[in-house]
Amino acid sequence: MLLDAPCTGSGTLRSHPEIKLRLTPEAAQAMADLQGRMLPHAAALVEPGGTLVYSVCSVTPQEGSQVVFDFLASHPEFTSEPIPDLEVPHVAAGPGVLTVPLEGVDGFFIARLRRRA
Repeated sequence: MLLDAPCTGSGTLRSHPEIKLRLTPEAAQAMADLQGRMLPHAAALVEPGGTLVYSVCSVTPQEGSQVVFDFLASHPEFTSEPIPDLEVPHVAAGPGVLTVPLEGVDGFFIARLRRRA
């Protein structure tokens, strides 16, 4: 299951500079709240042993790692897993990774979650 959640798009500022005009702490929190409501609904569709990938084109912690930390705290049937074979520059970000905006790559947060069998 892939949840490519709506977000502020802060990871795409290079190609969408107008985002700066609407990127506020309140906007990021509103998106994080929406993502936090969406993630359990997507998770409910994952079979035991299945995988859920959560992705946003935002680099704010509240839209990425914090959403996943909060989800994992209330859904012990899921665990985070490494992202295999990610062939773009990236760094660890809590239960997921952030892609590094180099060589034309935008900033994304990606987490891979496994539902226990």
